[in-house]
Amino acid sequence: MPKFKYVALDAKGQSAEGEVTAADSRQALVRVRELGHFPTALNEVTVEPQKSTRSKISRADIAQNFRQLGNLIGAGLPVHRALAVLSEQSESAALRNLLEDIKSDVGEGTPLSVALSRFPREFPTLTISLIRTGESTGGLEKSLTRLAELMEKTLQRRAQVVSALIYPAVLVVVAISAVGFLLTYLVPMLSNAFREFRTILPLPTRILISIGDNVRAGWWVILLLVVGMGMVIFYMNRKRGAGWWEDLLQVLPISKRLIIRITAARFSRTLGTLLGGGVPILDALEVAATGAGNQRVILAINQVRMQVREGVPLANALNTAGGFLPALVHVTAVGEETGRLPDLLLRLADALDFDVDVYLRRLVSLLEPAIIVIMGLLVGFIVLSMLLPIFTLSSTVAK
Repeated sequence: MPKFKYVALDAKGQSAEGEVTAADSRQALVRVRELGHFPTALNEVTVEPQKSTRSKISRADIAQNFRQLGNLIGAGLPVHRALAVLSEQSESAALRNLLEDIKSDVGEGTPLSVALSRFPREFPTLTISLIRTGESTGGLEKSLTRLAELMEKTLQRRAQVVSALIYPAVLVVVAISAVGFLLTYLVPMLSNAFREFRTILPLPTRILISIGDNVRAGWWVILLLVVGMGMVIFYMNRKRGAGWWEDLLQVLPISKRLIIRITAARFSRTLGTLLGGGVPILDALEVAATGAGNQRVILAINQVRMQVREGVPLANALNTAGGFLPALVHVTAVGEETGRLPDLLLRLADALDFDVDVYLRRLVSLLEPAIIVIMGLLVGFIVLSMLLPIFTLSSTVAK
């Protein structure tokens, strides 16, 4: 249960300080008055997050446990008993230990949201906000179900993108490996044989031999470039998260339309889930900005939040900030007028997800033949460059 530090005046009018344990600030004030003090200041004591040393727990396992926890609570089980059931059923030792820690805290009277906040790596701000709202409104079961649906949709979208890009990535690796093998193994063997004839080689052959010599002589430069790129990617992921890829891809014309729709769908689904769970709009926008990932979207959402705080309707704020899809602005306006904003945002997210899936399939269907054609041209150039000297020597001998 949260602790609150208070500053108060006692019955004699002297200053007094201390700490009380309560479910919320109102109950804390009541307890301070029960001590015979008149509170003048009250602040919640921040619980330090635990630096967990347990192995990483997959987001899919967490989403599944949220759904099961919501079902168990809906069936009438207390939260700590439901956590005990999930802990007993868990096959992962790391997840079992996590659930045991949370169950221990909840069993001592700590709210579930506070117990989860001690593990920020597994439970981000979005999770805590939804569960805290569910606890305060008595709708914890619905909040857990909404949270599980949001996480499952996010994982499903990520899996679709990864599966769509696997085949093109394999083609690129095969193409690079084949060209590298030809340049570093086959070309040197044939070039040594050609040099023994002491004849002028065709221009394509000379170009190929020069490329092969440079690759074999400068292999360490290529290795340094690969390692350097890996270090840059690792540093950017640690500093800015995976969202920096979206900032980069949004500049490219071929992927700009895709990234805009992915970020819009993510924002719509997150905001719709939070608002549907009862989170105030300012808090919902703050959490949506935190989980956006894309730096451009984060800045735009923060600008929108400032305008909404001043009383500007959300649709007008989105339109003024710019960078958001017109469909998102129009759907938000209709949702505000009809009072169905959370539902319409979730519907828009589903529509954008479908649009992303169709566009991604078209993009991959264009990438695959393009990679095959480029690979064929490279291999064809190498083979032709090797055959031209043979044809030249054959015609010379025939004469």
